[in-house]
Amino acid sequence: MFQEFVASLFAFFVLDPFEAEMNRRLANANAPMEVVESARDCIADAGPAILNRVGDDYWWGIANATYVVVGMSRAEDVLVEVAPSCAPALTSLGRMEAEGEN
Repeated sequence: MFQEFVASLFAFFVLDPFEAEMNRRLANANAPMEVVESARDCIADAGPAILNRVGDDYWWGIANATYVVVGMSRAEDVLVEVAPSCAPALTSLGRMEAEGEN
């Protein structure tokens, strides 16, 4: 029961805002469709992996949710820690955003 509560809090404070931010970034970056699909697939696949990690180690979930909420960590760093396969998509998106600013 407590683990489900922690998983819900983690989803509310970390996963949901991260997904909304990624969708905003993808829309603003005018990214190619393959990058958009890769990032969205990554987020969809990583969500269950993160919630499983929280279920297995709820203290990890509490600590990381707190760090993200207070700005000590970035949600995408937590995502890449649990789902390293997301790193290329997030790196590509960051690169396109940086190029768009120049």
